Formats: sequence, C-alpha cells, structure tokens
Amino acid sequence: MHMGLTEELLCEDDSPSPFFRFSANSVNQATAERLISSVQGTFRTLKPDLRPISEQITTKHHPYIDILPFPTLRKNILCHLDDFDEDAFFDDMLTGLLCWGGTGMAKGDRAQATGCVSTGTPWDFRSWEATQWFLEKYWNLLGGEDGELVRQSQWWRGVRGDPEVSPPVDAL
Repeated sequence: MHMGLTEELLCEDDSPSPFFRFSANSVNQATAERLISSVQGTFRTLKPDLRPISEQITTKHHPYIDILPFPTLRKNILCHLDDFDEDAFFDDMLTGLLCWGGTGMAKGDRAQATGCVSTGTPWDFRSWEATQWFLEKYWNLLGGEDGELVRQSQWWRGVRGDPEVSPPVDAL
C-alpha cells in the first residue's frame, strides 16, 4: 500500500494529510478511538515507521509530516504546531537531514552529501542522520535523547568515530 501522496499534494501549501479525519474530533472518546483504530488498520501495510499515529488522524496537518519516519517527531510536531516556525523547520530539513545506506554513492562522495542524495531506505528511521546544527536547533522537537532521529544520528556519529552531540543548554 502507498500513502496516496503525489508530488502536487506535497508541494501545495494547503494540502490535507490523507490520514486526517475531521470527524475524529467531533465524536465521543470511544467512537474516536474506533475511528483511529480503523484508519490505522487501513494503513497497516505501510512500513512500520510510516504508519499513522493517533495525532496524525486527529490533527489537521500538511502531508510532509506523514513522510517523516520518526513517530516521536511527528507527534511532537503535531502537538506543538503553534510553538515553532513550520516553514523554517521544513527548509532546515532539506539541508539538516541525510539518508544513508544502499548503493549508488561512491565512498568519497559520502562526506560531501548535502541531504539531497538519498540512497538508503527512506521509510526506515535507521537510514537517517541529522546534522549537529539540526539536532541542536530542534533537540526538544526531536524528542531529546530518546527520540528516534537523535538516537540514530548518535549511532551514525559513533560509526564514524565522531563525538556525540550533547543536549543544548536550553534543553536541559
């Protein structure tokens, strides 16, 4: 199964997520839980890291959030939409995130990757690494040291022998 996202849908500012259900907020708790479960069941064939969490079903949002293979990050974005500049975050992702793995990139080119090259499996959070500046800037939104992207970025840094990124002072 696919998510039902097209390039046009992702590029349009006002596009709705295919996971969002307006009615989830206008019914009683038990009905909302059944609706959430039903939507999650519909998308159970998606790769595990891309399956919708309850917040994606109950919170109106742009579909770019749906393609992030980090459930903690998706939840935090949706719970804090009014607390950060979403456009700046989107722009920062373009240069602050790298997708590693697979074939197609020469070893010498890996050090020069800009975030535009993707040879890994983008639906698996283990393929991703955030740059140090991105981790520091969005530490809390990423879920801190327990967030999938932070943990995986620390792992990639360890593989290269780079030091771990410490939590920013304002995150403590």
